[in-house]
Amino acid sequence: RLKKCVMYDCLNAGLRDAASPIIVGENHLGNILCGQVLEKPIKTEIAVQRARAIEITDIEGYLEELKNIPIMSRERFRIIINFMDVITHTISELALEKHISYRNSQRYVNKLINSVSDCIISMDVDGKIFTVNKAGVAMFGYEAKKLIEQPMFSLFSDAASISKYQKQMDINLKKREHIELNSINADGREFPVQLSLSKIFDEANEHSGYVAVLRDISEEKKVERMKED
Repeated sequence: RLKKCVMYDCLNAGLRDAASPIIVGENHLGNILCGQVLEKPIKTEIAVQRARAIEITDIEGYLEELKNIPIMSRERFRIIINFMDVITHTISELALEKHISYRNSQRYVNKLINSVSDCIISMDVDGKIFTVNKAGVAMFGYEAKKLIEQPMFSLFSDAASISKYQKQMDINLKKREHIELNSINADGREFPVQLSLSKIFDEANEHSGYVAVLRDISEEKKVERMKED
């Protein structure tokens, strides 16, 4: 709550601790802890009393460990935790800068995706939709939230198109190919599309999903028929 480094005494054991928060924006991600120290050695009888008070059974082991606790004045400990506070603030600022940069880059990517005229759909490894751009919403006539979690093949109108799409997902996709399929929109209107499918890989180079680009080729098909006629 204080959003700053604090020094406090451990009431049961008589030790001194310090903690400095790591905060990114309004989010408290964690703490860096410093300690424990003693301002002066604890008398054996007092240490034994404290050990029993916190139900320590290995009294000898506890006393032995107390010998390893550094003896340090409050002033020196304060200097150390002030330095620790500078470090945690630096970590927080760097993390915030990275977070803002990532958020801005995501916005930029979203603007780019939504500015293109082709439908762009991203899917998980099972072929379920998790994002669709504005062009895709306009093409199929569904709200974006209605498409999320739906299988991509539900946008195709016939068994042949679904089979062709699923076959395309199963191949290695080293070469990007364009295939023609028949789609259907929310009003039940069927129309031809050209599909380009690519795999997505995560930072560990593991397959994490697909990106599909679909273009309505209704007008092109009309022109082809006119030429044939």
